[in-house]
Amino acid sequence: MVTTNESARAGVEREYRRIVAELQKAAADMRGTSGRDAVLAQTRDALATTMERLIAEYGAQAEQAMESTVWDRLVIAFFGETNAGKSTVIETMRILTNEATREMARSQTGSAQDGMIVGDGSADFTKVYCEYRLKINGKPFTLIDVPGIEGREEDYSEEMKRALGKAHCIFYVQGHNKQPDTATAEKIKRYLKDRVGVYTIYNIRGGGGDYDEPEERETLMTEKTLKTEALIVKTFGDILGEHYKGNVSLQGLVAMCSVADFAESRTDLMRTQRKLKTLFGNGDTMFRFSRMDRLVQLIDGMADHFLEEIVEANKQKMISLARLAYRGIADELQRQQEATRHTRLLLHTLQGDIRSAATKAQAAIERDIKLVNDKEYNALKDRVCIAIDNKRLNDAQRKFAIEQLEAAVPGNVERGINEVVARNIGEMNEYINMRKQQIDYIPLAGRLDIIDPQKRLGSFFVSTKRIEKALSPGFGDVGSLAVSMAGGASVGSLFTFIAPGVATAVGAMLGGLSHLARKTIFGDGRRSKAKQVARRQIDTARIDSKIRLRELIQNINGRIAEKRDRMSEAIEQETRNLQTAERIIEEAQRGITKFIEDIKSKEYGTI
Repeated sequence: MVTTNESARAGVEREYRRIVAELQKAAADMRGTSGRDAVLAQTRDALATTMERLIAEYGAQAEQAMESTVWDRLVIAFFGETNAGKSTVIETMRILTNEATREMARSQTGSAQDGMIVGDGSADFTKVYCEYRLKINGKPFTLIDVPGIEGREEDYSEEMKRALGKAHCIFYVQGHNKQPDTATAEKIKRYLKDRVGVYTIYNIRGGGGDYDEPEERETLMTEKTLKTEALIVKTFGDILGEHYKGNVSLQGLVAMCSVADFAESRTDLMRTQRKLKTLFGNGDTMFRFSRMDRLVQLIDGMADHFLEEIVEANKQKMISLARLAYRGIADELQRQQEATRHTRLLLHTLQGDIRSAATKAQAAIERDIKLVNDKEYNALKDRVCIAIDNKRLNDAQRKFAIEQLEAAVPGNVERGINEVVARNIGEMNEYINMRKQQIDYIPLAGRLDIIDPQKRLGSFFVSTKRIEKALSPGFGDVGSLAVSMAGGASVGSLFTFIAPGVATAVGAMLGGLSHLARKTIFGDGRRSKAKQVARRQIDTARIDSKIRLRELIQNINGRIAEKRDRMSEAIEQETRNLQTAERIIEEAQRGITKFIEDIKSKEYGTI
């Protein structure tokens, strides 16, 4: 239990700083998150800015709360409906406690001054913020009279804030003999912001003419009063929840008239007082009937433990501020959620698009390279057969023509494959870039750029000087078509790009074809047989080349997979960044919730 003002104040200050530290950490963590996505950056900055604003607001309000807190006495703020009799209740308390300014007014004027702060019912009488320092059984406390909450309250907002900053509890006076409407209770909640405990005072209205019959003077708590009281308790309890502390029903006018020495100018009150005393017999009977003693007892008990009341009031203010911070973060998060949901969906969709495009490109490249290979070897068969059939060529000319035809195959295949790679990767880039244009704030262009296959993927032909350095070891040894039909074994060396050892085999096969061309075809004129042998040999070379090209296809597809994985990793990183931002917010909200629960779990009046 808190025992001294100093320890109570230190504990309260510590807890105020604790929630500020929670928010500061969250804001710093949010600012520290990474990510290249523009929407994510916007969300991150908006959330961090909101938390920084909340820190400033919370800190300012916490400082204000600490500065305005009165630590040496209980402070009660009186709010009420217009003409509810709030000032009547306060005036009665002033009279009962012989409040200092009351005595001062009496000494200055030389006459009684009771009733001067009480309105005549024609308007909202309380126009200014007033504090009254009282003592009850030797214990100091302060009553604050605040302008009517249902008058032009916008004219008194500063006074209301001032009263709320100082008050350790609120007394709300209802003076109409009916159930309070929900709008009134909601209005109180909005003004009080759950900051302190609220008591209601049901000031049962009535004048001298309401107690003419003896039975009307027997008890204030009639069946009608009890029903109204129950409705008040239910309405305020439902809306204010745990901050609603209970109700006191009383008759303020009867109570005031039982003890007041009215100023001469208040003839209206003096008339009422005379009649009531005539009806009730004396002031003591009036006072007991008024039930004002219930309010005195309540305040007396609170003043007895004023330090606990002060701590409890500050706890409620902390909880209120923490809830405001929580709602501020939640509101900003809700504003950003649509954008973040859209970002998450687009990231997920783009990742699927990239994988689909990469798979499609890989399959197309494999298919098209095989087609290029088949096309070139089939064209070679046709051209060799034409050379064999050309009767105008002599042996030397046929040999030279066939050597030229087979020497062109590597270059043709190289160009065809480069065109295949460039076209399919270009189509993949075009598709992905098209998808990126829909979410152009995701800066992945550098990771999608596979425009120049010679530079990015290299060539698989060792004889192509401009790219041989870019190829992996053994990649250029895929093999060759060294078809030397004229027996040009030396031509076989041009085809070492197919695979080690294949040049010799292909050279031997095509060398055999060259031998047949010389010995069989050109020697005896059996061209059909020569063409059959030539086709068979070239088909064998084509199949062998296709087998050897698998390594090239695997290499190209491996490079595409690397690009795909890098793009996917970039997207996954952005997704992780988004999750990090969301986690920071969740942790901040959990921290605030824990702070609130910790404060609420403390025993009454402890911190």
